[in-house]
Amino acid sequence: MKKKFSSLILIVIGIFIIFWGISGGIIGNFLMPIVGIFLILIGISLFVKMKRWYWIAIILFIILIAYFILLLFIPPAPPLMNPQEALTKACMMLIKGDCDVSTDSISVGDFDADKNGIENDSGDTLFALCKNYYDLKTDSECKKMCGCSLCSQNNSLLCDRSCNSDDDCELSCGCGCISKSEECRYAGIVCEAPGPYEECKCVNNECKYFNPPP
Repeated sequence: MKKKFSSLILIVIGIFIIFWGISGGIIGNFLMPIVGIFLILIGISLFVKMKRWYWIAIILFIILIAYFILLLFIPPAPPLMNPQEALTKACMMLIKGDCDVSTDSISVGDFDADKNGIENDSGDTLFALCKNYYDLKTDSECKKMCGCSLCSQNNSLLCDRSCNSDDDCELSCGCGCISKSEECRYAGIVCEAPGPYEECKCVNNECKYFNPPP
């Protein structure tokens, strides 16, 4: 009686492991069903006291057929994040922190950003993702790709001043004459007004103060 009970437990566990493997278990879709089939065979052999191994071969064949039929009807495990999804998720965390933290301190989660074959380790950061998948070399470039404005009153040299006409330029508080597409992060310090004869103009495709001739 104990042997039959043990065999039934092995069969149930084997069936559970097969379904777990098919649906994307921890070890994967290939090894888990094999382990499950092995447990089921042991359970059946204990239950019916098989002495002829060809019966086991027949049962194994039937189980494999059933397994491949199940594969046709059970959807595969959802794919892992792609680089764009990982970037979007990490950039949201960066922007939530007001873009002030280093991109190397933000984890991208279940994605192999540093391409070492291991997901969710200490090297899988936003900066590693920018470097290895988008060929960005610096923290500033990575932040800019996330939509963070690096242009600020304390670091106005990073402001975008590109232009094609005077209409592309504007006078900002804290960052001076910059492109209208740029956003100056104003720190609240009192702005310095331009000179009375200076204008914010596009000069040689760059927004800058321009002193018109008298």
